[in-house]
Amino acid sequence: MVLIDPRLEPLAMRVANGAGPVRPPDRVIEKAVGNGLDEATLKLVLEKYVHESLHLFVDPVEWSLAESVPKLYVRTTKDHSLLPAFQDKMIAHAQPIRVVELETGHLPMLCQPKELAAHLNSLLA
Repeated sequence: MVLIDPRLEPLAMRVANGAGPVRPPDRVIEKAVGNGLDEATLKLVLEKYVHESLHLFVDPVEWSLAESVPKLYVRTTKDHSLLPAFQDKMIAHAQPIRVVELETGHLPMLCQPKELAAHLNSLLA
């Protein structure tokens, strides 16, 4: 089963039909991933933005290959890209050993790096 956010379907169809990815306007990137970022960090994100492969969104994941790997899901509660219902689907498919919530947008590694690192490091403890 392939999970794709319905909002990404037009982009998926463009790529599937050979049109290739198009860089979204800065305002779209800002709305999708910029909430919670300070002005300087947002500027850097916009300058460095590159397309993620469509394969990240449409290729199936074989979770059985990672059964022995402990998985943590970081639910980002202010995420404008991954809405709560979609995150719930991702959690159901990944079956992490733990779900943590960070009150942040789509980029917790930039918004709350210390908090994210603490949760990730807790998997090693």
